[in-house]
Amino acid sequence: MALPWKRFGRYAAEYSVFVSLLFASTAASPQQVNLRSCWPADLNTSFELINGPGDYFTAAFEMHNVSGRSCLLDRTSYGVNGSPTNPDRTDPWGKVFVLTRDSNARVWGVPWVPAEPGPTLAPNKLAYTTIRWKTRPQSETDPCVQTIAVNWPVKIVAPSLLKQLCSEIEVSPLFLGPFPSRINPGNDERQANRALTLTTDRSVYYDDEKFFLHLSFSGNESTRNSKANPLSTLYLRQRYSDGTTDFRSALRVPPAGCPLPFGNGGIVKRTPRSDFDAEDWKAGFDLDPNSCDSVIGLRRQGENTFEVFQNVAYPADDVVRFVQSNTVRIQFVDASAVQRDWGTPVKGIGLNVLLDKSTFALGEDVPLHLAVKNLDSDVPVYPAADSDNFCGVGI
Repeated sequence: MALPWKRFGRYAAEYSVFVSLLFASTAASPQQVNLRSCWPADLNTSFELINGPGDYFTAAFEMHNVSGRSCLLDRTSYGVNGSPTNPDRTDPWGKVFVLTRDSNARVWGVPWVPAEPGPTLAPNKLAYTTIRWKTRPQSETDPCVQTIAVNWPVKIVAPSLLKQLCSEIEVSPLFLGPFPSRINPGNDERQANRALTLTTDRSVYYDDEKFFLHLSFSGNESTRNSKANPLSTLYLRQRYSDGTTDFRSALRVPPAGCPLPFGNGGIVKRTPRSDFDAEDWKAGFDLDPNSCDSVIGLRRQGENTFEVFQNVAYPADDVVRFVQSNTVRIQFVDASAVQRDWGTPVKGIGLNVLLDKSTFALGEDVPLHLAVKNLDSDVPVYPAADSDNFCGVGI
């Protein structure tokens, strides 16, 4: 009976050596074991649009690690969400403008190959990638389509800034370091002569609450008195708490809301005039950050940031340039966590209304925060289908 135990003891000793080597190997690279992919929430991503070189149009994305910890740059870091551009076909039968073979393997892993470890992005460091395509057909049979949007890493919905797409789409690897920009932010006379100031009434809102951003303009005498319509050159950048970032054209919409079919979001004017002139810029106007071109509304949570950009013409330049406003940070809180006094319930239903403050200036908007709660009703409670009021509540 001793022999098997001796054999087992020999195997046990060899096994213990193997386990020790395994742990030693694991301990040699603890960072690789604990490192996770860089998700959009870890990155604050900005971009540049570049005409050229040659027939190319390039969208370059610079990613800043704001997570406070190192993360791994890989396919997740691109923030892929369907086709890189919209639309990606020319007719109902459609030729699809796909990624190049190399880009397809890098972004989607198709055809699937074992992915090599990507570079590690340290806290507060930068990395960049580019998406580019050709703007002219290489032959008469090659189709082209006007690009409406770039879908990732930042969703850029600005058709006037994007060139037509006539080729496969090339996506570069993820490189460490800042993007080698051709723009020198410290030497920009147009930025010095123009200033976009963005403000909001409060820094904290409820997650589903309607709110506006106020935009005002200042500059030298010639720019202040310009009669040129500025609306086609205004863009709003929104970064949500999950890292999702949108950059959209800002257009006027009727005060009643989005036109049908779904529009492109826009500016809500203080006065019912059909155009904007220098006086509008001096007084400022409200901008609605809720885009109208999404069927499913995005519920805001946590901290969101907002910036306004104005496209500036540089006739001899190949880089699309902007004047940028300050950054507005808004914290969105869960309205269900608010402490409310429901008063005396009627048939099991409680009502509550809250105000932001008790004193308002003459002519100031008075937002009402209404809540309805089923405390102990014998029957289900539904909004009235034919009612214009919230859940049939009259004010």
